[in-house]
Amino acid sequence: MSQKFAKLVLFLLLAALLAACGKKEMSVGRAENGGTVELKTGETLMVSLDSNITTGYSWEIQETDETLLKLKGDPEYIEPKSDPQLAGAGGRQVFRFEALKAGQTTLTLVYRRPWEKDVAPIDTYSLTVTVK
Repeated sequence: MSQKFAKLVLFLLLAALLAACGKKEMSVGRAENGGTVELKTGETLMVSLDSNITTGYSWEIQETDETLLKLKGDPEYIEPKSDPQLAGAGGRQVFRFEALKAGQTTLTLVYRRPWEKDVAPIDTYSLTVTVK
């Protein structure tokens, strides 16, 4: 019985180790605007930018090669951490992209009110992404 138990423990430890070795996630933000990042196929790019959706403004994807970078789910809005929460306080929008195949693309996000298509965005975020 102890040999079976030892094998089970070894199997569980190995499974936990493999789970801990998950795919890498690279985080970028305002400081990387206009820069270049390099990912490997299968890695995740997380873009986190200040946003205040209470004003109607939000970040949206304007340009990227979706055959190289795939948006993983909907963008996430993270409310500010204040106690008590301040009405109208800004938070952050987080986009996660998966690197699908080798190549290079420009990821461009614009900060605008979605219903104001004929109005220039008030901010733009651009990043060159190279996937190896």
